[in-house]
Amino acid sequence: MNFEDNIKLLQAAQGDSQRLAEATLEIVLAALSPELSGALQAVAVPHWFDEEILGALLQTDKLSAERISAQLRLLSMVESFPLRSGWNITKDMRIVLRRRLARTRPEHLHLLSARAASYFEKGDSTRQTEAIYHRLLAFPDVGAAELERFYESWREEDREVLQTLGIPLDELIMDGLLEPVARATVLLFFCRIRPGRGIENQAREASNTFQSIGYSSAEVEARHCLGKILHDQGRQDEALKEFEICKNIMLRQLDPSQVSILASCLVYEKGLRGSYDVFLSYNSKDREAVISVASNLMQVGLRPWLDEWDLVRNKPWIPQLTEALGTVNCTAVFWGKNGTGPWQEKEQDFALQMAVQRGRGIVIILLPDAVDKPGELPGFLNSYPVLKLVATDRSETHSFRNLVLGIMGEKPGILQERAVDAFLVAEVQERQRQGLQR
Repeated sequence: MNFEDNIKLLQAAQGDSQRLAEATLEIVLAALSPELSGALQAVAVPHWFDEEILGALLQTDKLSAERISAQLRLLSMVESFPLRSGWNITKDMRIVLRRRLARTRPEHLHLLSARAASYFEKGDSTRQTEAIYHRLLAFPDVGAAELERFYESWREEDREVLQTLGIPLDELIMDGLLEPVARATVLLFFCRIRPGRGIENQAREASNTFQSIGYSSAEVEARHCLGKILHDQGRQDEALKEFEICKNIMLRQLDPSQVSILASCLVYEKGLRGSYDVFLSYNSKDREAVISVASNLMQVGLRPWLDEWDLVRNKPWIPQLTEALGTVNCTAVFWGKNGTGPWQEKEQDFALQMAVQRGRGIVIILLPDAVDKPGELPGFLNSYPVLKLVATDRSETHSFRNLVLGIMGEKPGILQERAVDAFLVAEVQERQRQGLQR
């Protein structure tokens, strides 16, 4: 490429920053030796490099890597990267180089990505995120599985690490270089770490991709995410559709690791339909214990009516209580060492009325601090089932399951029962794991 060609190339790119960067790159590459041109394209694959990384990418010895690195550092597009005691190519030029490599030599880009993934796979979280970035491109299925494991490892420990990984993954999505399974997995990752940040399109694309390639478990999570987004936007019919799809998939095959998603879908669906499973009647002195029970019921897909959560403030509350008692299928009457509260007695009377008139269920729940079956209940209540809770935190799964089945009746529905069983199995496994760790 001669001087006139260079001028024409630059003139054609005037007014377009992308084309100008591409034209500048072509001029630089044409002026370099084949060895240095290849090295420049290689170091555009990782986010930073040093002599050791350069040697791994080029599969060359230490002396050669040092010599080539010294020549690269003379280029204006190569700058210092103090954070890792190395260097990198300026961001815009690095992206142009990667895209050029993907367009002209895609197999070589995958080879360099594979070498980079192998080099970075061991070390701190920064190196691990770099390895995942490269493996998603070089080995899509393996990279997608590794991204899932990385998320599970860090989601409770340090979500900042996950946010850091999201930055380079944005590049992969914008470049459009990923295979469908890897791209959809990255989009699902964004849904997990960036809630409420305009990710509807990403959740929808991930859902459709997982459906097309038959990844049912991943489709469930993506659609659950999409359903929550639509719910938060007030698009109730669309949200309900996504939760229904999730339920239908899990009806065919429930992944035990997704029991929380199943429970969430059930609760969201009931909320969208305005329905509750049980009214919780209790003495205000037992509020903390009852809230704990209510939270656990939510985690198996039951939606309890609890005044602490569901009373609309600044509105008359007595009509709200009677309406709730009149619509639920069951009332759970809690009894602890504090006995019955004044308003609890009125709730019990109304529950009895609903039981007689409409066949609604009643179950008496003895809290852990209650000694015996209460003798102070209205006479008719003593004829209803009494369940003793050993604990309110699910540490004793048998009594908790009895509580759920007591609320739902003998036939709770297949999904509801699966949610309960899977949840309790997960609880037992978690306690066993904690016991082994101790």
